[in-house]
Amino acid sequence: MVSLRVPASTANLGPGFDCLGCAMALYLRCRFEARPAGVVEISGCPPAYRNEDNLIYRAYLQGLAHLGLPPAGAAIEIASDIPFSSGLGSSAAAAAAGLGAAFLLNGHELDRQAIFRLTTRMEGHPDNAAAAVLGGLRAAMQEGDSLYEAPFPLSDSLRWTALIPGFELPTNKARAALPSTLARQDAVYNLSHALLLLKALEAGDLQLLRAALKDRLHQRYRLPLIPDGEAIWQAAEASGAAVFLSGAGPTLMCIHQDEHFALAIAQHLPAGWQALPLQPDRTGMTQE
Repeated sequence: MVSLRVPASTANLGPGFDCLGCAMALYLRCRFEARPAGVVEISGCPPAYRNEDNLIYRAYLQGLAHLGLPPAGAAIEIASDIPFSSGLGSSAAAAAAGLGAAFLLNGHELDRQAIFRLTTRMEGHPDNAAAAVLGGLRAAMQEGDSLYEAPFPLSDSLRWTALIPGFELPTNKARAALPSTLARQDAVYNLSHALLLLKALEAGDLQLLRAALKDRLHQRYRLPLIPDGEAIWQAAEASGAAVFLSGAGPTLMCIHQDEHFALAIAQHLPAGWQALPLQPDRTGMTQE
């Protein structure tokens, strides 16, 4: 039997579309036991996912194939605090957990680079995958068939609060809202903002963060898909936070330095929303 813990992740960080992600201390925990081929026992998730189509189990099979092993069954106990389809990397965490279990249940150590690559190819988002598997603030890119990632420093002076609604926004719907082309000046805008964003996160420069988190590629197209999203965004900024859309949304992530921010912003949230104080996870996927 093996147990794994995988963090949530917040991706894009404004201008870092599909290339920046940060692991957050909100976790998926899974316990795995080997079973004979054809036996799949899953608990801790809705009944519709307690079968062979479960992403965690499909990732487990992918991990076995990567190791040159035949398909096998598994008993999987799931306990997750990561809301589904909310822009907090639930799919990347699930894929990483299944892949990691394939390694550990078959006598291998966690090969984090291999699991990062396999998670990206399963889930499609290297920013979420790098953060979930490796922890911290990560940049990731694909060049041909190769994937690369690198860590960046984060100031401890920054506080993070996720504003999470009680509804989901499927990633495919959020991606469909994006334009198919980008003007040159908008591409330059995003590049310049992403570069200075990394410096702002390292220095804990909240004033620079408020400017650097802006982008012209995705947030203005996705925000209208979130009921009350624009009003909540403005209220968070008025309360002193730098705000960005977490992943494809609908969660809004706030970075600030006020220990009372979550309590203050909660007064501006409609019914069904919650203000959840978080902190970055710096370790990534771990065996428990």
